Amino acid sequence: MTQLFVNNFSATVAQTFGATDQYLYLNSAAGLPALTGGNHLLLTLFRKVGIVESGHEVIKVTAITDNMLTVVRAVEGAAATLFNVGDYVEARVTAAALDAKADLAAVNAALSAAADAEALALADKQDALVSGANIKTVNSQSILGAGDIEISGGATVYAYDSRSDLRSQTPAAGEQAIVDGLGLFVWEAGSTEPDDDESAFATASGVWLLEAAHWDLVDAWQSPEWQATADDDEDEPLRFATSFATKVLTGSATCSITSVASISSVSFTGTVTGAAVGDRVIATPPAQLGNTTADTGRLGYHAWVSATNTVTIMLTNASAAVATTNTAIRTVWPITVIKS
Repeated sequence: MTQLFVNNFSATVAQTFGATDQYLYLNSAAGLPALTGGNHLLLTLFRKVGIVESGHEVIKVTAITDNMLTVVRAVEGAAATLFNVGDYVEARVTAAALDAKADLAAVNAALSAAADAEALALADKQDALVSGANIKTVNSQSILGAGDIEISGGATVYAYDSRSDLRSQTPAAGEQAIVDGLGLFVWEAGSTEPDDDESAFATASGVWLLEAAHWDLVDAWQSPEWQATADDDEDEPLRFATSFATKVLTGSATCSITSVASISSVSFTGTVTGAAVGDRVIATPPAQLGNTTADTGRLGYHAWVSATNTVTIMLTNASAAVATTNTAIRTVWPITVIKS
């Protein structure tokens, strides 16, 4: 929305221009700039007898088509009046244009002053960081610059098979050690906790106590009975696998559902010999449920043993739109039943 300027433009009115007209026809618009993007220019209309001018009116030109101008009338105070063929139109400097330039200069001056003030404020900020002077170091290493900081110290790490080495140490109170597969230990002076070679290791004057258990140790604590059985009976895994296999039944069901209406369900069934009501069911669709991602988002399914030897699979659409199924699922679904 910028005002454009042109030098030495002068023309005459080519068609009577009434006080309410908004389209001004000139004898020639040559020399006027093209107006795009909301730009405009100001022209002055006036009458002239000899060298005496009168009836000045400033107009705002918003569009130019050949020799026709689209204008806004009386933009700087003077009332719009009738102009006849032969009256004059010129590009002249106006008071409002000069005021706008003055305002812009004031804004630029204010911005410049603000920038100077900001520069002065920044000059009073903290000095450049100097390692060891106004910023601390870590273990005598500067934290400024590129590269990694190496931090030494902390817990000593022992392999699981070297855990007995803890007993020969002479640690300070609170010293830490990590045993692979067991966890984090803290030495406690004067402790009488029994040495169990797992959660406590005794030294001459204290005990290494388990502070945080390794997941391997937690897992071993959670399944001691299974571990004992496995250690005492090598055939137990085979017997378990054989027993479990008798509890797993398989079958199939063929889906021919093409769509599911909004807020409704449609089901189909399959046969799994030996299945009984209450058994657990796993039904696996061959592909994504919906024809599109949106359809898949609308569809869900679940399966159950609905009668002896019969598994029902139900497709559900809880949305407000019809869901079309994927053609790839309109086929055989594998079904697994696990006996209760």
